[in-house]
Amino acid sequence: MKPVIAVLLVLVALPLAGQTITVDPPQPVAGAPFTLRLQGLAQCLPAGPIHVLVAGDTVVVTTGAETCGGSFPNSYDRTFTLPPLPAGTYRVLARRFLPFYPLANLRNLLSPLGETMVTVTGAAAPFTVSPSWGETKVTLRGNFGPVTPDTTVTFGGVAAGPLTLGEDVLIVEGVPELPASAGAVDVVVRRGGQTLTCHSCYSYVAVEKRLLPSYVEGVIPGAHGSRWRTIFEMFHSGNVQPIAGVDTRFSPRGDHAYYTIRSEMLPGIAWSLRVRDESRAATTYGTEVPIVRVADFPDGVQLYPVPIGGDFRQTLRLFHERNEATIAFWDGKELIHSMTTALRSVDLGSMPELAGHDRIRITVNGGVFNPLWAYVSVTHNETQHVTLVTPQR
Repeated sequence: MKPVIAVLLVLVALPLAGQTITVDPPQPVAGAPFTLRLQGLAQCLPAGPIHVLVAGDTVVVTTGAETCGGSFPNSYDRTFTLPPLPAGTYRVLARRFLPFYPLANLRNLLSPLGETMVTVTGAAAPFTVSPSWGETKVTLRGNFGPVTPDTTVTFGGVAAGPLTLGEDVLIVEGVPELPASAGAVDVVVRRGGQTLTCHSCYSYVAVEKRLLPSYVEGVIPGAHGSRWRTIFEMFHSGNVQPIAGVDTRFSPRGDHAYYTIRSEMLPGIAWSLRVRDESRAATTYGTEVPIVRVADFPDGVQLYPVPIGGDFRQTLRLFHERNEATIAFWDGKELIHSMTTALRSVDLGSMPELAGHDRIRITVNGGVFNPLWAYVSVTHNETQHVTLVTPQR
């Protein structure tokens, strides 16, 4: 979990309006102090000390009475110096404290008046790690020189692999599993007697990864004059909003996407994923697409009933990390056809084996080490209405 700098403004005041937080320099350097400026509007009374909390430790930065004008609203402007911090990205929160109003304080502690992000840079690392949290596959880029087969990589002292080697590039296919309590760990590359260390370059945090089974940017033309748009919406009712790149990661994969979010941000989230034919926007709100928790992917799924032929086009979509999955097509208990394929999309209407069958059942198996998810989209050729056949449990 990234450190949090909480600025407690000990004031007897009305809520600030237009609260801003600025940092000078904009990107501080590790080991050097920097200034933090808070500006806004408030009705102020004499105040006690301002405290800055860094990773749970309280440091008194400055004390003294607040200076405000005689009429409301009054401008609030204070600049003070933060102590040196280690390299990393910090969320800076401004809060206020009302000594005689405990219920208001509870609300104020949960709901910051303003926030910003501060990135403290350190000495240049010999390589970079991307993504730097929450993924099992990462890419290391740096001045490795020729990477040899005896190259090893460790995360927090634990071996990682397998590795895909390249010139100054290492792709780690399997980041070792460590508990979230491990926090930020060193990533070490060893090759030919040389050791390169990127300090605190990968963070273990509790995350949830969700599959968005259908996702494209913009409007995509389709059959029969259709124009398809994906609408992904998320609302967070919590008091601390997720920050893109810090608390969340969005990973488009062509026609679908993955959304990774820190687990602590999950309470209060409501989200929706729809596909909609813009050419018929006046007559349809679109079709809701399930957002699937990747940790819930089973070893196999069953899809039923799937209509074949008629005025519909049917596409089987598969989502898994390995190369192949086994697909079987059934009419009742009769096996019509089976195949093992690396395809992620199968046009069922183009399969001659399925001709003459009205409704079928499909089973997809990825195996013990290849959990997956799948669905069939059934689209009417004339109306372009989309129905989804999703896994039965």
